[in-house]
Amino acid sequence: MSADMKCWLVMQGATFEEEFQGNFLWAPHHNEAGNCMFYWSNMRRLRPGDIVLSYVNLHIRAISVVQRLPMDAPKPPSWKSKAPNWSNIGWQAKLDYEKIDPIDLRPLWPTLVERSQKKYSAFNTQRVSGNQGYLYELTPEAADVILGKVTGNFDSDRAEGDIAAGTDQATLTKIRIGQAAFRAKLLELWGHKCCVTGCEKLELLRASHIVPWATARTSERIDPYNGLPLAANYDIAFDRHFISFDETGRILKSPRIEWRELSKLGVIETATLSRLDDRHAPYLARHRELTKDA
Repeated sequence: MSADMKCWLVMQGATFEEEFQGNFLWAPHHNEAGNCMFYWSNMRRLRPGDIVLSYVNLHIRAISVVQRLPMDAPKPPSWKSKAPNWSNIGWQAKLDYEKIDPIDLRPLWPTLVERSQKKYSAFNTQRVSGNQGYLYELTPEAADVILGKVTGNFDSDRAEGDIAAGTDQATLTKIRIGQAAFRAKLLELWGHKCCVTGCEKLELLRASHIVPWATARTSERIDPYNGLPLAANYDIAFDRHFISFDETGRILKSPRIEWRELSKLGVIETATLSRLDDRHAPYLARHRELTKDA
């Protein structure tokens, strides 16, 4: 997950279809005793652009993107009989949902438990079952485990630079989900670290396309071999075609910049990729051509 986007898991169960059809989440302010549970008050922490995974019977059934800040709203009418002990006013968030091929979490459970926070985790450590509650924040590591299993077409024919230019909401949601899935698969491929520096701080890593999104074919945009997980300083130089990498993974620089300028960014002349796969080769060859001609 990128540093500016959180991923959440919502335990929906019997409420899934209604929330899916209505494109919302809702949680009460408190119960009849006046207590507010942390998994309800987490609703206040949702921000536009956050990813939400819908958990239903040990499967992720949908992925959604938060559209706006949560607001106070009355309890959905059909919930009054289901949850009479909840307050009549709660927090509601507007989401844009996409149903997906269900992801079975059971084979992933040990990894999810290991990569989750110890306190306030969504995943029961004693048995394969979600903890009782509603909305849980996922660690970036746990989110990437799930998002790496997403299948389906979440791409768009729009280029990355066109996203803000009047993109319709359904397309924007597909793009954001597709990018999150691409990042997760890329990080898994490289062991969740920068492929040059070895940095493991996920908030500092960027999922950089080798062949830019704008010029890549649809299948190439979501291919993890068309990507490198790079620390931010290497990412900006790679993205702007000031650097590339040769067939062995050794760094190359563009004629447009000198090593002394790159070194000021911490980009060094001896840098190499930690490993390469044959499937990276055609993408890197195209990137080198763009770097040479930029």
